Amino acid sequence: MRLSNTAVARIPRRVDYVHMPIVPKPDSSFLAPLRDLNVGGARVFLGLIHPQDGIEGAKRRIGLAKRYLNDFGISAVCGFGRENPHELGNILELHKAAAGSLAM
Repeated sequence: MRLSNTAVARIPRRVDYVHMPIVPKPDSSFLAPLRDLNVGGARVFLGLIHPQDGIEGAKRRIGLAKRYLNDFGISAVCGFGRENPHELGNILELHKAAAGSLAM
């Protein structure tokens, strides 16, 4: 969190978003520092999507993240470059399903 807070504070232009990858099985101690996140008006996207554990894993990580941060978007933990191109449709469907659970 300190890195994101400091980077956004020092960058002389507007920062539109900050992306933070999240490990597949985070615990409270991993996500609790989100309480100290201060990135001004930048939107926060948490890399909560791990195709390996599907929507169940994404929902678990979303629920845990909501304990520490009220407003965030979701994203993949990393880009799609290492994923099987034939699985991209499934991965995008996973994003859509996980995004729908943010409002819950």
